[in-house]
Amino acid sequence: MIVDDEYVLMGSANINQRSMDGSRDTEIAMGANQPHYSWAGGKKAPRGQAFPHLSNPHIIPNFLLLQLVYEYRMSLWAENLGTLEECFSWPHSVECVQMVNEMAQENWGPGAM
Repeated sequence: MIVDDEYVLMGSANINQRSMDGSRDTEIAMGANQPHYSWAGGKKAPRGQAFPHLSNPHIIPNFLLLQLVYEYRMSLWAENLGTLEECFSWPHSVECVQMVNEMAQENWGPGAM
């Protein structure tokens, strides 16, 4: 589950008889976030953390932008929808919702996929 481009939860943490037995099945999940660049502290959408890249300390530092959660979500959308559109950066937008709904309709029914 990707919550909002700053938090991702990956894994399988289902509670069921097999996982509660202790000897048959195990479940695990991992959560990760980017705390230095988030909705809470910023005025715009999370798009990663900026870290100084000190390849040459004698010049103004370049910044390495890590967009790990955002990039992971975008890669999943590209893999599963077969394309990467600009509107995917804003999944809550009307344009994005309409595009994904159109793709779903095209892939629905006999012979699709």
